[in-house]
Amino acid sequence: MQIQDVEPAPGEYRPGACNIGPREIARRRAYGVAGIVSALVLGAALVALDAPAIARAIVIFPLWGAIVSLEQARRKFCAGFAFAGIRSVAGSDATESVADPADLAADRAAARTMVAYCGAIALALTAVFVALPL
Repeated sequence: MQIQDVEPAPGEYRPGACNIGPREIARRRAYGVAGIVSALVLGAALVALDAPAIARAIVIFPLWGAIVSLEQARRKFCAGFAFAGIRSVAGSDATESVADPADLAADRAAARTMVAYCGAIALALTAVFVALPL
């Protein structure tokens, strides 16, 4: 059986693919932008303070959070909701439990994968920042 790559309706739950609606997507996008700004400000401050290169590695934390948040908005899928076993209720700020064990497993597997590849991207960007002769 092959999963079709069809755009879900706003707020439509699809295990491992879509568990948040428009309001939550907007929140993730805002958190992502704030995280990018935080990482840039922190990086600039560390360079201005002439912090050792290894100390600049701390930018990985806001950067990773930002990348995860933006990816959640893009995919319409929240890793935190997946790990908590919940999903958005369409058209509201309410959540409900994911009762089906197969759906819960699909959500958690997708969340682990997303957090890992976003972490790898953040690590690569941080490594470049640390290696720069600033």
